[in-house]
Amino acid sequence: MSAFTKRTLISRILFFVVTIPLALNGFGVWSVVFGNLTQSFTAMLLVFFAVRHDIPRRLTLDFKLFKELFLFGFYVMLENILWSVLSRVFSLLLAAFHGTYALGLYNMASRLTDSILGVLNTVISRMALPLFSHVQDDNKKLHSVFHKATQIFNLVSMPAFAGMAFTSDKWVPIILGDNWSEAIPVIKIISVMYAIMYSRIFVGTAMKAVGESKRFMILSAISAFLSVLTVLLTKNYTLIETVFSWAVVRVVVTIPIGIYLMKLILNMKAMPQLRPVVVPFLSTIIMSAVLIFFNMSNIILFSNQVISLSMIVLIGGITYISSVFILRFLFSLFKGSV
Repeated sequence: MSAFTKRTLISRILFFVVTIPLALNGFGVWSVVFGNLTQSFTAMLLVFFAVRHDIPRRLTLDFKLFKELFLFGFYVMLENILWSVLSRVFSLLLAAFHGTYALGLYNMASRLTDSILGVLNTVISRMALPLFSHVQDDNKKLHSVFHKATQIFNLVSMPAFAGMAFTSDKWVPIILGDNWSEAIPVIKIISVMYAIMYSRIFVGTAMKAVGESKRFMILSAISAFLSVLTVLLTKNYTLIETVFSWAVVRVVVTIPIGIYLMKLILNMKAMPQLRPVVVPFLSTIIMSAVLIFFNMSNIILFSNQVISLSMIVLIGGITYISSVFILRFLFSLFKGSV
């Protein structure tokens, strides 16, 4: 068990050891406060003991190293601030041009799709950057890590987002009720955009791993500028048309720029970048076609909507997994014949 795992496990256990007795004895919200303090203090102590031999006896300041680390962190911070500001400006513009009702539909749609993205991002943020940074000096290994990470991530993310899009007619009324049916088209657009956009999620990780956070920040700035511009240009259109235009612009413009930057910085051509996505993409297309067919034909029709949705999800999952194995087998045969 790694030091990081031990630190996390022990501090989490102590959180519950402190919080639960205090809560049972009437401390209310203070039980959570004391639990968090205990967890944080324990985690800090465990980190100190894990790295105590690596702490220098004399404190010195390397200005060259400080400048390098500061600039890297500055552009990462700037990128995070940019997206934080953009999300609020984007919402304000939607409310100004389309009304608060439309903003509510968009916020609900984005919150639901972001729930999947949040789970995937949690795993990525903990694992991806250290992994890429470990091989930053070996271009061949970096290419290999990018290829494998992209393929594994897309094997999960693409069907998840596509499934969310093409079953939204079924699960939105169950979870949110019929009053939110107008959010379904927005959910579909955002989900499909996420399936395509986040197939390139490791571009930023790879660029940051080799110290190119500035160039990735520029890519993010272009995407942010185009997002705001799209809302301004489509202010007289419907919410669905605005969201669709925004999604198309982000995909069509930012993905080619990302491919170019990867070629420029890591000397990775377009095809090696896109090859890991081929099997997940084709399998997701097949799965989506099956889901659309069953949704339109109403072949699977139960009085209980939950059972109906569960059956469609099961069929979609079986279709996707089968497609992945079949396509991999066919591609391996093709490679063998060549």
